Amino acid sequence: MRVRPAVHLFLAALLVLPVKACAAGADGIGPTGLDDVCAAYVDLARVYDGPNSIPGREVFTALAELGEVATRYPDDPDIGDAGPKIAEMAERDSLDPLELSFTVAPIMIACNDRAA
Repeated sequence: MRVRPAVHLFLAALLVLPVKACAAGADGIGPTGLDDVCAAYVDLARVYDGPNSIPGREVFTALAELGEVATRYPDDPDIGDAGPKIAEMAERDSLDPLELSFTVAPIMIACNDRAA
């Protein structure tokens, strides 16, 4: 009996989907807490040297992480709204320091209030 290619694809999907689901779960699906948001903000602050520097890949990686975490933060709509904007900045080739400071302002305020 010959197995058809469609059956091979179906069997391969059965093997791959659980692995992808586990990886997605580890990647962070669902809401995040302020600790996660602040940790991602601190990571960005650690690698971003300010407006007089040329941001390297690590800055854009930290932006992507902060955007992803902030998007999933449910307790403050300003932080949640900033998430997609931050994630979009991470996809660019350059960074506008003024736009970055305005966009991350709600996160900075929440994290500074928490630390005080």
